[in-house]
Amino acid sequence: MNYLELEWPKFGIRIRAKLLEDKAPHLCKLILDKLPFESIHWHAVISGELLGFMCPVVCTKMENPVDRARGDVYLYANAQWIIIPYGATTEPNKVNKFGEVEKDDLEKLKIVGEKIWQTFVEGSKDAIKTVVTKGRSD
Repeated sequence: MNYLELEWPKFGIRIRAKLLEDKAPHLCKLILDKLPFESIHWHAVISGELLGFMCPVVCTKMENPVDRARGDVYLYANAQWIIIPYGATTEPNKVNKFGEVEKDDLEKLKIVGEKIWQTFVEGSKDAIKTVVTKGRSD
């Protein structure tokens, strides 16, 4: 089993997400092949507690369509963003889920989401870097 490690150096926070290679093998392989990479973070404005970042893959195939849930890791194909809900969302469409944040890291995910939201509220011009690497396999 493979994992992603997501790190926000500005906040000193790192989380792990299990890849769902059995449910989204094509997308997981595309992402694994691009690791490691860095991106700039984003936060939803009207659709709820969602954070995300640009991903250097193009995938329009829907392998694992599910409703959004806290801690899910999915690809928003319209913009090629990896999105992770850390709380409530209002988006009704199914998403292409390919990973899950480890249960022990859900509170850290919420902290990161709230910190990123706060930078948006304050109108900060500082980009928040996200580092994505391959985590250890179990």
